[in-house]
Amino acid sequence: MNSPEFDQLVRAQSFIRRILWFSMTLSILVLLALVHLLPMFEGDAGVEPTPLRAAFGCVAIINGLVSLLLPRFMLSDERLRKELNTEFDPTRFQRADSPGIGNLNPDEQKLYGVVATSFIPFILRMALNESIALLGFVLSAVTKSPESLIPMALVALGLNLAAFPRLDALVARASRLLRTATPTTGSA
Repeated sequence: MNSPEFDQLVRAQSFIRRILWFSMTLSILVLLALVHLLPMFEGDAGVEPTPLRAAFGCVAIINGLVSLLLPRFMLSDERLRKELNTEFDPTRFQRADSPGIGNLNPDEQKLYGVVATSFIPFILRMALNESIALLGFVLSAVTKSPESLIPMALVALGLNLAAFPRLDALVARASRLLRTATPTTGSA
């Protein structure tokens, strides 16, 4: 259905996102290892953990909810339709390593526009997920309790699994929207 050039561009985008996803997921695992290996996380509690745990827990819950809901808003059908109905400007997405964007047919150009604009929500999700693990890491350092990181790191890892880049599903959804988006000449 799609041209080989389009598939190659989407594969390149997918590869970049998977590298970022893997790096961010690995960093959470590194934080878990650090709190159990470094001596700074052992000893008497540095700070009364209850208010800090509550504050960091609230921020972590908010970040987790935003991470889960972000795609529903930033990649909603309405926003995808808007992107699909926008005049395609190849220079908006043109890079030195992807000269074939201008050679795509008009529908593929619009679909590639959706793929390219979905990068920002992906990065935001990764940052929100990482922030949850970092809050747990700071809490572990302040309270000198390595166990403080574990629940936050598990939540962050779960959110990262939910955010695994699946551009094929996004392209399929945008293709369905593009097929059903027929211009109407009259209003009912």
